[in-house]
Amino acid sequence: MRITSLRIIHRLKSGDDGAPPSPLQNEKAWLALHTCQRHLWVSDSEALSSCDPERLEDFELHESGDAYLFLLRVATGLESAVKGETEIFGQIRSAWQDHLSANPEEAHRISWTMQRLFEDTKRIRTDHLQGFGGSGYGSLVRKLLKDRPRGQVLLIGAGQLAQSVLPYLDAFDVMVCNRTRSKAEELVRGLPNGGHSPRVAESAEELELWASCTHAVVCAPLDEARDQARVAAWCSVRDRDPGSTVIHLGCDEPAPRPWSVLQERHRFHPLQDLFRLQREHSIARDLQVRRAEEACAARATERLLTDAEALALLG
Repeated sequence: MRITSLRIIHRLKSGDDGAPPSPLQNEKAWLALHTCQRHLWVSDSEALSSCDPERLEDFELHESGDAYLFLLRVATGLESAVKGETEIFGQIRSAWQDHLSANPEEAHRISWTMQRLFEDTKRIRTDHLQGFGGSGYGSLVRKLLKDRPRGQVLLIGAGQLAQSVLPYLDAFDVMVCNRTRSKAEELVRGLPNGGHSPRVAESAEELELWASCTHAVVCAPLDEARDQARVAAWCSVRDRDPGSTVIHLGCDEPAPRPWSVLQERHRFHPLQDLFRLQREHSIARDLQVRRAEEACAARATERLLTDAEALALLG
């Protein structure tokens, strides 16, 4: 099948509306994709001609080059709520395999197009969306520690902030310390199976860990009663690696004493450093998205022109 014959029927989901009444006459002729965001069917002009136009009134219809561009944008994650996400590509591949298995005779209608789609999606993701990570607290903490020495990370706290950060520390040996040990244990148990295995320390061990750890991530408010001792323990190590880092998600800027001592002499990041990194990351992500969008449009045009040239030769 040529791209000029490609047809897509599409509708965004609204709430938990489930699968809408099918607008199709011949279900087997269409590749169906139902995700948390959309309902989408892919086939050719012949399959569309058998549909009742009245049943299509509540759906978008994409044809020819516009259909291929839309499908390519969906596959690369550019139409997703979280732009650039990769899960949708796996869903499309899975839906295609199901369609091939269930309706092999009908699947030939779009087989050529689907193979080109997979090629183009991989190419665009590799060229423009590689390393397209998130910008939550956990991923930002990981970015701050990315080029720092490996070693032990002391994670202070066991609340929601710690919950968002801990899964992103899988490249390190992590010790979790919290005033209430049971909450720290609950935090560690909540990690997905097969992930890293942080250990839980007793609250009484905390200052010793401040002196021995390579990095510290504080996911707790400022604490006058403890902070002076924490900073003193950190600074007590004279031969500490210059790349060792303290990240304090409960500390504003300018950092109050005693944390300002670390800001002057060591690698110390208050919460505002994460916000700055997030803004930089957002700008970079926007640039990646624009380049990926341009690549999708160029590739769809190229495919359509190649299609037209082939038809002209046949004619």
